[in-house]
Amino acid sequence: SLHPLVRLDRQLIPVILRSKNASTRSAARSLAVSMLEEVGFADPNRVLSSYPMELSGGQRQRVCIVQSLACRASFLIADEPTTALDVVSQQLVLSALRRAVNEGCGVLLITHDVAAAASLCSRAVVISGGSVVDEGPFDHLATKNTHPETAKLMDAAQRTVRREDIAAA
Repeated sequence: SLHPLVRLDRQLIPVILRSKNASTRSAARSLAVSMLEEVGFADPNRVLSSYPMELSGGQRQRVCIVQSLACRASFLIADEPTTALDVVSQQLVLSALRRAVNEGCGVLLITHDVAAAASLCSRAVVISGGSVVDEGPFDHLATKNTHPETAKLMDAAQRTVRREDIAAA
């Protein structure tokens, strides 16, 4: 989370320095700028000099994702990281998470967005009513021999993809 009374540079740069991803404040600021650009900020220097209340909810969400990625943890839990973001921001956040995975970070993605999960994850676990009802690679989950809840999720994802294809045409 972000402290509402502290500028974002004073929150993000110390995280980068503690993670040993940069040895100087200047290098940490450059890395912060680069990471903010990676998740879609056109003016990262303005963002760094802002207070959280000066950003929209989606912008704050992306700053928190950058802060999490800046830690260079070996494992991240991403709970609905793309919810309420526009489509472009969603793709940029997923790309940043994919880069972390490619660099060896494990990611547990908690989402109802099957398309986002399929683009990032190799396996899925479907939970309904607090119980695991299905699990496996996405090609298994797309078969007809899955739990009814899994089938509903996959059908909804296919309808969403078809709507996006129609809108793009």
